[in-house]
Amino acid sequence: MAKQPGIDLHIVTYASRVKQSQSVKCAGYTVHVIRDAIPFIDKSWAGLMNADAWTGFYARKRKLLSSIKELKPDLVHGHGTEEGCGLTAVQSGVPAVVSIQGVIAEYQRTNPHARNRAVMRTEAATVRNGHYFMCRTHFDKSFVRSLNSKAHIFHMPEPMNPLFFGVDRSKADAVRILYVGGFDPRKGLEHLLMSVACLKPRFQNVKVDVAGSGSPERKEYLLSRAKGLGVLDNITFHGFLSAAEIAGLHAKATVFAITSQNENSPNTLAEALCAGTPSVAFDVGGISSMFVDGESGFLVRAGDSTQLAGRIRDLFLNPELRWRFSNKSCLDGLLNHPDQVAKATVEAYRVILANERSRK
Repeated sequence: MAKQPGIDLHIVTYASRVKQSQSVKCAGYTVHVIRDAIPFIDKSWAGLMNADAWTGFYARKRKLLSSIKELKPDLVHGHGTEEGCGLTAVQSGVPAVVSIQGVIAEYQRTNPHARNRAVMRTEAATVRNGHYFMCRTHFDKSFVRSLNSKAHIFHMPEPMNPLFFGVDRSKADAVRILYVGGFDPRKGLEHLLMSVACLKPRFQNVKVDVAGSGSPERKEYLLSRAKGLGVLDNITFHGFLSAAEIAGLHAKATVFAITSQNENSPNTLAEALCAGTPSVAFDVGGISSMFVDGESGFLVRAGDSTQLAGRIRDLFLNPELRWRFSNKSCLDGLLNHPDQVAKATVEAYRVILANERSRK
């Protein structure tokens, strides 16, 4: 973004563990970090009975709005509807656009939580009162339209780390599955474990790389579940990995699996597309907007471990199919190249500013 002509880019964010608010100049842009913590201790308000969510992120919005007032920008871009940044942009009095990330209302449907109930109010207020939105899939576009039929929506893929473009998969294994994600139930790793148990009688040497982390209790449960299914020896839990390390696993993987109960446009799937790793994914949320079933990968009924295993088996047995899916995945992933997304984002900014000038 900072390399685009005519852009003076300022990023305003918040953190609880900084001693004081500060501004840092980087290569072509400036980052303003606001201290967002309970007085006298380095903990965020989110840790105090979720007080920030129940107040509609009042304290955080006030700090962010103060920073916006001082910067006097031509346009404000709020990222996400779940932490008050999107609503701050909408309420700033400056032309604003909000990027939709996840949809909290959908998370609450499948994973009820008291905090989600509070955040849903902020999310709904953001969408109802905003004019411009950047969406990635049919799923988030439909959500915005359901609350704001007059919204101006720009299709905007998420930019991916350049490390995932041009991954050399020429020596990828023939029976290796990659999973990247957390251990919480919403991510559905247990479904993959059951699928591996279905595959193992035919593919004794199947390998599964799990990149991600979660609570010790949840990891212990998954280890116990894998042992009970007889697949513990086939699975490597790598823990948290860097982007370079995950790209390295894509170079070895036969297939990438995503088993979430709900998603909008998971970055892990976008990374797989950019890397050219054939994907098998539960058909939830906006995933079907990211690739076409049978062209870059396979869509599977959500929660159907048997069908998931069957589609993985199809890819294990058919090198030509893997090659075809891999080539199409790389083409699909080009939309996520950061240069492409930066140019499209700046063009959206120009459209918004032109629209706002014409309205005056």
